Amino acid sequence: MPVFTAIGGAILGAGAVGATALGVAVVGAGVGLAATGASINASNRAVKASQAQVANQRQQAQVTATRQRRSAIRQNIVARSQMMAQASARGVSDTSGLAGGLGSAASQFGANLGYSGQMSGLNSQLFGLQQQQIGYQGQADMFGAIGQLGFSTAQYAVGKV
Repeated sequence: MPVFTAIGGAILGAGAVGATALGVAVVGAGVGLAATGASINASNRAVKASQAQVANQRQQAQVTATRQRRSAIRQNIVARSQMMAQASARGVSDTSGLAGGLGSAASQFGANLGYSGQMSGLNSQLFGLQQQQIGYQGQADMFGAIGQLGFSTAQYAVGKV
């Protein structure tokens, strides 16, 4: 009889240890799920914050470009006025020299505005691509966390088989 009592005690003891291990595993899995959810949530918030930052940078670049265009317009107006005033003071306001100078200034002004427009367009594309990259990085982080959870769960299940 003492042999059966010892075997029974060992089985019951092993069952208690197994139940404790299972309980710890379930709690660990729950903590893992909660941490993965929190990680995904934090990653999504980081993506939104980064996208807002890029949007603000885009707006800042647009404001700067607008200011530069206005400055170029003012400078062109001043240069034209000075050329016309000097030509009038010298009595050559109806000459081809003045017309050529004004035409050259207008051409340079157009080229400067064209360059400014091209740079604004390129900056806009750059900011759009940065926002895409931020979104894709957020997705990669989220799927990485989900994948890690899946692998951890599979490893746990293999260990229990």
